[in-house]
Amino acid sequence: CMPDAVSLGHPPLTSCGEYDVWAQMDLTLPDKGLCHMPQVQYLQDIHDEAPMATFIMNTRNVTRWIKSMRGWSSLDKRFVKCSKATGLNASDDLSLERYIVDHVRMVRDFVNRNPTHALVEVDIEDPNAGCIMSSLFKTDSKFWTHHNQKKPKG
Repeated sequence: CMPDAVSLGHPPLTSCGEYDVWAQMDLTLPDKGLCHMPQVQYLQDIHDEAPMATFIMNTRNVTRWIKSMRGWSSLDKRFVKCSKATGLNASDDLSLERYIVDHVRMVRDFVNRNPTHALVEVDIEDPNAGCIMSSLFKTDSKFWTHHNQKKPKG
């Protein structure tokens, strides 16, 4: 709904519903013609609508981040097929590393240029990540657990 809202000159968030939190807004299913990365494509529109928003950026070791992208339904290949939305043109190790580093830098730079925002960076591999998020957002740590992980074989 965000691409439609923005193309009509409407705000991307409230046009799509009244929520307190927006998370995992991207949708990269190129075989279905769905290539949307609102948090990248419409970052300025999101800022214009919600200039006091807090951004949460999950991070991790870049090598393991690349492995995760490859293992999550070939996310790396889907990002390349959705290059118009993602900006990623190849899925070799060096291209993925540059993409990840550039993305993190872009978010940090955006928040630095727009200091009304808060940026919370969380290393999702940190065993204390749930407690850190729980403390920052005054919620129970059970809401900040590791999901989407492959179960060990055997």
